[in-house]
Amino acid sequence: MMKTVIRVTIVSLVLGASVSANAVTESWKATIVRTSLDANLYGGCIAVVSPGPETQGLPSCTAGFVTMDCEGLQGGSKQFGQNSLGAMQLALVTNTQVKIFVTDAGKINNVCRVKRVDNFAPAG
Repeated sequence: MMKTVIRVTIVSLVLGASVSANAVTESWKATIVRTSLDANLYGGCIAVVSPGPETQGLPSCTAGFVTMDCEGLQGGSKQFGQNSLGAMQLALVTNTQVKIFVTDAGKINNVCRVKRVDNFAPAG
């Protein structure tokens, strides 16, 4: 009985690790072109970024779009998603770039999800 439990645990760990290993996260500096709120899609909020994730090693992502998951649908908190949206909006109105970290794990409506946003001070 003990050997069976150990084997099941090992198999579960290996399978879980292989699923996680397939997810890709990339980071790059981007310009925010637009942000939008949506009551039914994209986890509540979305941004158009340039360059888009499809050009940064995430070919399965919808071209030019990322979601901040403001509704917390993919395991992150609503607060994190809303703060990420705020960081994107700040970059939009100050015309500064952000460094974004985006993953293809937990896509919402085929849009890849932001895991981190770094803001920079305006030049000058």
